[in-house]
Amino acid sequence: MKRLVLFMVAVLMTAIIQPISTVAAAATSSISTQSSLPSGVTLPDGFKLIEGKNNSWKIVPTATADASTVATLEDTYLISASAISTDPNRLVDYLNSFGMTVFANSTLRGQGTYTGSLATGADLEIDAGSGLNLTNVAGQDYAALLNGDLIFAAGESFSLSTTAPILFSGDHGLTGSGTVPWGLINWLKANADQVKAFPNFDQDYFTKLKTAVNTLASFYASQAQTATPTEPSYNQYTFTLDQAHYDAATNTYYFTMDGAAMKPNAVYDFAPATGETIPADAKVVVNVTNDDHVTFEGATSNVDSALNPNQILFNLPTASTVDTVNAGRNFNGIHILAPNALVQEQDATFTGTANIFGGESTNPFVPLPVAQGTVTVHYVDEAGTPLGPRLP
Repeated sequence: MKRLVLFMVAVLMTAIIQPISTVAAAATSSISTQSSLPSGVTLPDGFKLIEGKNNSWKIVPTATADASTVATLEDTYLISASAISTDPNRLVDYLNSFGMTVFANSTLRGQGTYTGSLATGADLEIDAGSGLNLTNVAGQDYAALLNGDLIFAAGESFSLSTTAPILFSGDHGLTGSGTVPWGLINWLKANADQVKAFPNFDQDYFTKLKTAVNTLASFYASQAQTATPTEPSYNQYTFTLDQAHYDAATNTYYFTMDGAAMKPNAVYDFAPATGETIPADAKVVVNVTNDDHVTFEGATSNVDSALNPNQILFNLPTASTVDTVNAGRNFNGIHILAPNALVQEQDATFTGTANIFGGESTNPFVPLPVAQGTVTVHYVDEAGTPLGPRLP
């Protein structure tokens, strides 16, 4: 509610003319007649329901998490291009601690359930038939850090599970329209300790993190990238490490690939050459050029046991659209770095595949108007005669 402040100026006439009456405030609140909860139902302790316009609602956690539980990167690293280029693996390892990182408003669509941990800097919509199976952030005791709302489709379709608390920053929470689904109500009752507020979270953190990720993508793209995969058979690509540019300082092998040539149902093989010994924990970056629209539809990968799939990354620094339809299980955990892309995902089961996930969503929650207040000040003289709404 806006604060209404009345400034009164003292003048010489105050000995004769004085404001006798008390400021009379009549506040008229906007009243919602809707009832988003089923008849006779109340939310469990630790949550509050906020009614919105057009039968929209938001459920906000009131129980708070300890600020020390959330791992973040300091600003001095996030805003420093030199720090990121000197130690890019620090940012990659941080991103890899989350299964999926969302910067733009996004929607999970299709009949698949996302499995993994989650970080969002915006709203995430869970379309009908989709769901979240959240697991712990690597090395942490929470499963999701959400700087936006979780939006649920209208109706009873509902799928959410978590192995650790879901943390909402600021006044974010779970939103929808119509009647709050019974599935969500029952889930909150059974998992009241698994949804918490994190009120002091830096609201600009994800903006700084996205800037850092763009810096990382640009750094990768600037590295020597003369090695390309071979295509021993149609739509199968082999990345042999002895052909790559190797940067010893960051233990990273670099390849380049033409995004315009990437087709659906491709197979990507990563392996050292026969007899080649590679350093432990080696990284592989595939810089994708001509990356305006890139498809990983139906993509599968085969990764040699000498490599960790989670350390292989396709870098799409300027992509506007990334298609991951039916990708997921067979992509073996390889990451896609596409900080500026709209990711089109349909019927995919992600297990840490999409590291950066952009897109669109529509939040149905519209707050009711802020209550308006009116203040009238009456002035009277010593005899009680009204002098009007202002001093003479």
